[in-house]
Amino acid sequence: MHDTKSIFLRAVARLPMVIPIWFLAIIFPLFGPINSAVGALLVSFTVYIIPAIAHMLTYRTPSARQNAAEKLPRFMSSWADPPFLQGGHTPWKKNN
Repeated sequence: MHDTKSIFLRAVARLPMVIPIWFLAIIFPLFGPINSAVGALLVSFTVYIIPAIAHMLTYRTPSARQNAAEKLPRFMSSWADPPFLQGGHTPWKKNN
């Protein structure tokens, strides 16, 4: 399909996806508030939780952590230290 130069053939191939979306747009004319509610619920998963899980799965073995592009700084004993450093930094910064 990607190699063809026929615009008509490309349009026909895209119709099975376009038509249901078009009908959904007609069925839900007030989709803005629905989209905002779904976005508010899912943004934390797509921005924070899914990347964190992917990072933990990628670097779960010691060999993967040794071959990582970003190495552990010398003053930290493990990658578990940054949350504790941040946890101590935040209350100190808030009080000053």
